Formats: sequence, structure tokens, C-alpha cells
Amino acid sequence: MQTATVQTKFIKDFSWGRFLLLGLVSLILASSMLLAILVPFPLALVSVLFGRAKAFALYVGCLVVGIFLYQANIWGSEILFVYIGCELIAFILGEILKHNMKPMKAMIISGSSIFILSLSLLLIGASQLVNLGKIPAYENNQELSVEASTVPNLVRNVKTFITLKMKEVGTLINKEKDNLTAPMNSESKDILEVFSHPELVIDEIVYSIPSALFVTIFFGLWINLFFLLRTNRFYHFSNAFTDKDLLNFKVPDFMVWIVVLSLAIVVFGEGYLPKNLRLLGNGLVQCLGLFYFFQGFGIFMEFLDYLKIQGIFRSLLVILTIISGWWIIASVGLFDLWVNFRRFFHRKTQQ
Repeated sequence: MQTATVQTKFIKDFSWGRFLLLGLVSLILASSMLLAILVPFPLALVSVLFGRAKAFALYVGCLVVGIFLYQANIWGSEILFVYIGCELIAFILGEILKHNMKPMKAMIISGSSIFILSLSLLLIGASQLVNLGKIPAYENNQELSVEASTVPNLVRNVKTFITLKMKEVGTLINKEKDNLTAPMNSESKDILEVFSHPELVIDEIVYSIPSALFVTIFFGLWINLFFLLRTNRFYHFSNAFTDKDLLNFKVPDFMVWIVVLSLAIVVFGEGYLPKNLRLLGNGLVQCLGLFYFFQGFGIFMEFLDYLKIQGIFRSLLVILTIISGWWIIASVGLFDLWVNFRRFFHRKTQQ
């Protein structure tokens, strides 16, 4: 792994306008929860362009602004916590670029560390809330004066707490439903059914938290690192790697057997295997599917290069494909083990 520190001409040519604009962009992205996953991009760009000291000053300044927005009830607590996490990710991404680390290797190591840290903090935080009485301890929906001293007890208490809170929301929705003049559509009825009887889906909700956290962290690292490496074409970080190194990622062949086993557990385990095991299999499919998405996305981008699709149409096509056809991209990455799609793109060149 190369460790030469990156130096760029932009560190010497400091611009207050560019510096403050990047900080403002990060705050705007955080305010739009849909785009909050891109918050690390402008913050990491500050670290690469202007150095750690100026980046740290901007992180502190933006955090102070975030706290002010929270105090003014413009930001919720969840946005503030997400922003703090994004600043941590931005710092890590900046170090990856500054030290010329291999993109995917560095992403996997840092992503795994962040995932373990985040999951541990969630468990510790929930345990403390139980102990402080913020999340009461329950057994058979009856509140008890006991502490959640073990993970199974903690999971049980959190499940019951979420169930009761969802029922409260369902009760409110039912009351408002009577005031509606228009009939509810099928989707609204399904949502109401979930909140009225959350015990039917509570296992799926709780046990999907680790996989959802895993996917969010790794996808966030990947997409921000991708944009940073693309930006390298314009700012010339003097980095030894480009976005092509990220796009040429290939999942190790042996991982496919874990996917096959997990899919078998999910598809054929109904009625034969414990529910928790099937939920674990579903979580593994989602987590591993993300890495096959990374591989498939690289193939998709090379396919667009082969067709010479560029400009705004290319950008729109990529965005629409990620939003609506992400599962197709992941499937392409999975079946690439047997098909090797890239060989079709190079056939014309070889001829």
C-alpha cells in the first residue's frame, strides 16, 4: 500500500469562497435527508484541497452551525447525528486520498471499522436508555423494573418498545382516518395494517437494522469515494488511483457460495428453519448483494463507454438505473463470475 502524502497546488492557492461554499453545500445536503449520504463529499474535498488543519476548522464550524440549527428546531436530532457521522467519514476519505491507499481495500477496512463501531454504539445507547428508563424493560407487554443486561433481553425490550410505539401511531392514524373524505387506497391500508399490528413485522424491522446500517455505511463510502476520484480528473490530487480502480472491483469467487446458501435459506427455509435464521440469511443477501452491485456498476459504466454514451444523457441514465434498476446491476455483478461481460466490450477493439 502506497503511503506518499498528497500535495496539491490548491493548498497554496487557498480560496475563502471555495472553502466556505463547500461547507455550505454540506449543510444543505444534510438538510435534505434524501441527499445526506453525499455530505462527506464536499467535506473530504476540503481536506484534500486545503489540508487537514483547514478541514478540521471547517468541520468544527459546520458542527457549530448544525447545533445552532438543532437548537432553532430547524434540524432534528437525527440530522445532527448523521452530520457528525458524515464528518467522520469525510475525514477517513480524505486520509485515503492523501495517503494513496487502494480505494476498495481502504473502503472495506474503514467501512468494517465504522460498522462495528456504529453497531456497538447502538447497542450501548439502547442499553443505557433501558437502564435510564427511557426504554422500559418489558416481558409479555408488561413493564418490569429490570435492566437489559444481555443482548437477547435488550433486543426483546427494544422490539416490545417499538411495537407499542407503532401501535400508538396506528391508533392516531385510525382516528384521523375517520376524518378523511376520500377513501384510502390499497397502499395506505397496508401501511395502516402494519402500524395497527406491528407485532407481525417487528422481527423483520429489528433484525434488518444491522444489514441496513451495513449497506448505508458501505454505499455511502463507495459513492463519495467515487465522486472524489472522479473529481481528481479536474483538481489533480496527484493520487496514484482513479475512479477506474474503484470500478474494476471484482468480488472474490468464493463469496458466491455464501450468496447461494443465504438465498437457499431465504427461499426454501420457510416452514423448515427458524425465523431468525431466515432473517439472517436475508441480511447476508443484502450485504453481499451490495458488493455485487459495485462490481455490476463497473460493468455498466464500461458498457456505456462501449456505446460512447456521454454527457447529461449518460448522467440521467446512471441515476435512473441506480434508483429503479439497482437489482439488475447487482445481478449483472453476480453472473459476471460465469459470463465475464467485459469480454464483449473488448471484442471490437481486438478485431
